[in-house]
Parts: sequence; structure tokens; C-alpha cells
Amino acid sequence: MSKPKIKLPGLFIGLFLIFITVLRFWKAVDWFSFNFDEEYQAFLAWSQVQNFHPIWIGVSAGNTGFYLGPGFTYLNALLFKISNGDPTSLAIFSPLLGIATILSIFYVVKKIFSSKAAVFSSLLYAISPLLNFYDRRFWNPSFIPFLTVWLLFSLYKTKNNPRWFILTSAIMATALHVHLSLLIFWPIILFLVIRYIKKIDWKTWVLSILSYFAIISPLVVYDLVHNFDNLLTPIRMLSAQETAHTINQLPTHLIALWNSLSRFWYLQPHTTIQSEMGFPVSGSPTPSIFILSIFSLAIIILLFFKAKKDKKYILLFSMAIIPLLGFILFPGYVLEYYLLSFFTLLSISAGLLLSDSNQKISWLIIIIFCTF
Repeated sequence: MSKPKIKLPGLFIGLFLIFITVLRFWKAVDWFSFNFDEEYQAFLAWSQVQNFHPIWIGVSAGNTGFYLGPGFTYLNALLFKISNGDPTSLAIFSPLLGIATILSIFYVVKKIFSSKAAVFSSLLYAISPLLNFYDRRFWNPSFIPFLTVWLLFSLYKTKNNPRWFILTSAIMATALHVHLSLLIFWPIILFLVIRYIKKIDWKTWVLSILSYFAIISPLVVYDLVHNFDNLLTPIRMLSAQETAHTINQLPTHLIALWNSLSRFWYLQPHTTIQSEMGFPVSGSPTPSIFILSIFSLAIIILLFFKAKKDKKYILLFSMAIIPLLGFILFPGYVLEYYLLSFFTLLSISAGLLLSDSNQKISWLIIIIFCTF
């Protein structure tokens, strides 16, 4: 009897899983970044391991004056409990989350668009050197790409079944435990709610509201005691004085964005996470390369024209462009990880365009990108 032949799709999936696992776990422990952000989070988590007690807030969200929910602190505490306080558990969890994001991109893009687009999109996310580095950090922004992918999926699904707004609601509530940059998607969500409002039944409304408040309940308890000082922070940030401050920040924000558009594709050889994250003393991020920044902008422009021809791409374009506008207009100091949602959607956008292009050229681009 001859041995059964291995089907190419099965072989490809196997090689793909091995590839992304090696990429994310290569020296994951040795290169694990444990700086002041991680230390702050770990301090709160370890106190829970030593003396568990309900907490209502987690870490502060940058310089905004807003405190995130305690969800990420509880996760950190659970990993510390399992590993008896060994930070290695964090170094292992981070790449696992990165792999989960890659697989989520493959699944979501395949369901919404096509298998070919799913392959290109997930590969682009997997081999982006910048995203590879971010997937090696255990901090609250780590969940931004994962939640962005499933938010995109849930919003696409609401067109045929508004009950998917329940998942949307849960994701946006989780954002208050993770990072405020995800709140930039609320205008799109509210637009779709208004658009499909006649299709939304009372059960969906009830479950959406209940799921939202159940997830943010610790923050509600905290604000009930503190006169809603925490939840009113975004209103203070959007004051006239802060808006005026934003205008002065525009050139700095545009330069930071321009650099990041290039860094998604290429980081200098023999660099480190500490260097690329711009930490004091050792911080020396890879400078932008003009043609690569233009390449990223071209992808968004092409996606715009694609959306004009096919309504299926309008939501993706809208979700990709709004983090850019938020980054530019943010009333305060901006950091590159505020763009993690955009980088995730850029991977999907580029994957879609490559899937519709000449396949020899598309795979040549992937190979060159992978080589770097």
C-alpha cells in the first residue's frame, strides 16, 4: 500500500503554525521586557497573590488621570499564583497571546473576505518586526490587537444578526480594563447601532447593557464612592484648553506617526526591545525609511478607493483611519503603542490588497518582508 499523500492545505497550516510559534517564542524569556510599566503592574498583582482582596481599579492610563479596571491586574496575579511569582510566566503568556491574535486574524479575515486574504493578512502581522516586539511585552496594551480583530468581526456580523452587538458591547467594556485607545471606535459602533436600530430586539439591548456593566462593574463601584471622578476624566480631557494644546502638538504627532508607518515593516538589525520602545538611556528606535512610510500610506489610500467600489470594505477602512485621526488629534503626549489597533488593521488591509494583486509579486513582497 502506498502512503497517503499529505494535502497541501494541511501541510501549509502545519508549517504556518510552526513558523509563527518559532517567531513568537524565539528567546522569549531572554528578551522579555520588564520595565517600569511591567513593574508597576506586577507590584499590584503580587500584592493580590500575597493577600487577595477585591480591588476596583488597576493601573493608571498614562497621563490622562483615568484608572483602568482591575481585569489585567487579576490576570497578572493568576499567572504569578501559578508560577509562584516567576516573571517567566509573563514571558510565556505574551507570545501565546500574539499567536492567538495571528490565528484570530486568519479566522476573521477568512470568514469575512477570503482564505487567500486570510493567509496574507495573518502572515503580515506575524512577520512584522514591530508587532513581534510588542507581542513580547506583558502589559495592559497587549490585548489591543486581539480585541481589535474581534471587534471588527462582531461589527461585520451585526449587519445580518444584530445580536453580535452583545459581543461588541463586551469588547468595549473590556477596553476599560485594557487601554483607552480602543474607545476611539465608539463613533463607528454608535453609527451602526443607529443604522440597524430597527433590527435590534429587546433581548439584545438587555444583554448588551448587562454584559457591559457586568464587565465594568468594579469601575462603577469605585466611582460611586469617588463621585464619578474617574469616569468623568474623558470629559475633562476634551476641554477647550486641552484642545488648544492639541493644535500645538500636531507637528510632533505627525512625525511620530510617519516614523511608525515605516517601523511596522522594518527595524534595524541587532536591535532590542528596550531600544525600539525608546526607554531612557538605551532608547534608540529605528528611524523612518521614506519609501516604507509611503508604502503604508499607499495601502490606506488604495483601501479607500476599494471601499468606494465595494461597500464590504467601508467598515475596515473606517476602523483603520479613525485610530490615525485619534493619534494625530489626541490632546496630549502620544506613544507608538497607541497605534496598535491601526497596525493590526494595516496587516489586514495589506493582506486584502496582496490577495487581489498578482500572486507572484505578492509572494515576492512577503518573502522580502520575511527575510528582513
